[in-house]
Amino acid sequence: MKASCQLQNYSTILGKLVSWPFEKTHPLVCLMLAGILFFPSSIQAQSKRKKLKEEKAAAAQLKAQIMHHLTQLQAIEQQNIPGYFQEFMEQKVITPLNNNQFADSFVINEGNDYRNNNTSVSLNGISLQAGTDFFPLHFSSNTQIIGSAAPALNESGAPWFRNLSDIIHEHAQDPKFDFTAYCIKESKRAAAKGASALLFYNTDSSFQNAITFNPFQRNDSLPIPIVCITPSGWCKSNADEVNTMDINVSVSIQPKTFRSVNYVSFINHHADSTLILYTRQPVEGLATLLSLTDVLQKQTKLNYVLVYQPYQPYHLANTGLLNQLETIHSLHCQYAIEIMADTTTKTDTFQHGYYTQALSIPLKQTYHFHSTENQQNVNSRTIPGIQYLFTKNCLTNSTEEKTLVILGMIRDIQTQITTGTNHIKSKP
Repeated sequence: MKASCQLQNYSTILGKLVSWPFEKTHPLVCLMLAGILFFPSSIQAQSKRKKLKEEKAAAAQLKAQIMHHLTQLQAIEQQNIPGYFQEFMEQKVITPLNNNQFADSFVINEGNDYRNNNTSVSLNGISLQAGTDFFPLHFSSNTQIIGSAAPALNESGAPWFRNLSDIIHEHAQDPKFDFTAYCIKESKRAAAKGASALLFYNTDSSFQNAITFNPFQRNDSLPIPIVCITPSGWCKSNADEVNTMDINVSVSIQPKTFRSVNYVSFINHHADSTLILYTRQPVEGLATLLSLTDVLQKQTKLNYVLVYQPYQPYHLANTGLLNQLETIHSLHCQYAIEIMADTTTKTDTFQHGYYTQALSIPLKQTYHFHSTENQQNVNSRTIPGIQYLFTKNCLTNSTEEKTLVILGMIRDIQTQITTGTNHIKSKP
């Protein structure tokens, strides 16, 4: 009886909507018409359920991918990780950036270095440690001398000594005083008067860094070896300013380079802009990068450069890859997402096990020079982006816990890309 009343109510409503005498219509017909009226809402509900189901399945698949990569990367030797990167990219049909090779080698000029077997100082038969007890100055000659001298005497044909402590104290409050220029002047005078070497020494440990070795200056080297004995080295050698010492000084300053390889792949969607994603983390960071590939292959609004940097102390800008990208895709704007680790931050400060911060990297490598002339040649252009940092505790978590952290990170990166944040939309 109740169902019949409901059908009659439906017929009344429908009749008023289309001016049709549904009161005389059979209840079954009314039921069919009511179904047609409310059919769209049923379709929408089914669509939502289907979408939710698909999202759950995609999340489960992504979680499985992350755990797979973490397990694999933890199990293999670090020297084999680049091969894992290349094999995975080939399976995904993701191509190298150029030259049909994923390996992109580079050389970084590190200036000059004296730490080798041919650089040594011995006073009173006691060998001093390079970098701790002594260091040569960048204008020293590459020469060895053996002799004897007393620090208080300056004899032709013998090593000379200069105590820097009084000079340092005298000019400690003068920011314009150039200690390097002073040492060069004294070294030239000593060489002109027949000194076979000049040994600067400092007896005051509170002013150890008044003068240092500059690896990026090597011009105008003098004809004699010139070294600086640190307070620890002077004390270690039992030296004093009165007694004669046996001296053996050898200096060999040589050019130093760093050679390594980036592993680089390129997802080319022929878009106007390129996003660079890179990591030096061989497990957590690389697992994140590899698990992102399915997402990136579907997000066609940008091109993507994926980079793994093994064993490298240098930032991506120092490797020359950014300059290379500028040449290959000169019309493209470039942005960066760096996946790194912060081994000093605890997870309880950041609940997800990672945090983000703005990233601004120089286009070209830069060095800190004492010369203002060299400072003017530094390229100031930077590339904007985002830096994702795993926290300290996350790196020691279980594989399951790391998986959940990376899952959240990938969702966050995907949101950044799909919504087009200021980091990605703004031009450098």
